[in-house]
Amino acid sequence: MTVAEAGRRFNGRRRSSMRRAMAVRGSVVAGCLWLAACGPQQPPFEEVMTPDASASLPAAEPVTAAPLEGDGDTEGGSGVVTAQGPGGLVERLPDTCQLDNYRQYAGQDAVTASFAVTDRPVRIIAPDSIVSQVYDPQRVNFYTDSAGRVARISCG
Repeated sequence: MTVAEAGRRFNGRRRSSMRRAMAVRGSVVAGCLWLAACGPQQPPFEEVMTPDASASLPAAEPVTAAPLEGDGDTEGGSGVVTAQGPGGLVERLPDTCQLDNYRQYAGQDAVTASFAVTDRPVRIIAPDSIVSQVYDPQRVNFYTDSAGRVARISCG
């Protein structure tokens, strides 16, 4: 046997042992993933409110807003005041975007409804979509159903 033949035979054994090692590693990784998927899972968090706990909560009192001198701005002469609360948060006041003007778009195509509103910002919110928490009291929100029709309208 020559040196060249011995080298080929050694390389052949080396390659086959490397292939076996790679196959074993792949099997080990696949087995670990399979076992991890079968592990115990935490149940979803559910908050249960008992009748006793809900009875002890005080009833919320309605709050009315009065115009503030120097601390708030009235929007377009409408008499609605938006004031900055603690931390720079905008106080949420009811119907600051004049929802009655846009109720006619309920059940219509959301894109058509959004193009019809030209005097204020508009946001179309699809089902299960991620929405920013930035509150704009003048913005009209069109919540759509799965067909793209306006299902609900709100300010914010």
